[in-house]
Amino acid sequence: MKRDELVVISSGQRKAGNVMNVSTVPAKCCPKDVPCASGGCYALKAYRLHPNNHKGWARNERVAKSNPDVYFSQIADRVAKNKPHLFRWHVAGDILSADYLRGMCKIAEDNPNTLFLAFTKAHSIVNLYEDNGQQIPKNLSVVFSSWPGMKFANPHGHPVAWMQDGSETRVPEGAIWCPGNCETCGLCYDLPKVGRDVVISKH
Repeated sequence: MKRDELVVISSGQRKAGNVMNVSTVPAKCCPKDVPCASGGCYALKAYRLHPNNHKGWARNERVAKSNPDVYFSQIADRVAKNKPHLFRWHVAGDILSADYLRGMCKIAEDNPNTLFLAFTKAHSIVNLYEDNGQQIPKNLSVVFSSWPGMKFANPHGHPVAWMQDGSETRVPEGAIWCPGNCETCGLCYDLPKVGRDVVISKH
């Protein structure tokens, strides 16, 4: 394996806790015109302030786009070897395409004892994927992210992560407030099962 094709897979970080995760470049690897890209994205701020600490995100983006088979095979091998209880897609970045989502689903299907989580603003990619009859595995929790005023379609009833800065009025009754640490909580991995949304304070 060439060094410039090695995917950086983290064993944990401050926000997600001790949870295996993989990321790409924030904003650049997100849907166009998402409101967080113009201000308020914690991952983009970190990327700009500490570019040397996040070189791996840029490499991951490059490999994911130029050689997706290599990208997903490395992630699949790491998950199969380490058998983590939890795996988080995209602390930074997002689902790039239907083929990318298909790769995520394949890894989940092959590792039924691991719970996978993906917060996403790539709503249209997920909707089209499922509109075409393709299934999201039960151990992959796909949570639609939303910012105040952001319009989106959710025909397949995915749980929603509502960013709350004091102006969001669409949060349904019974939504769960995020306590701030994935490792000690882990509830978002089960949101599709419990049928509830989550509220995340702006950070």
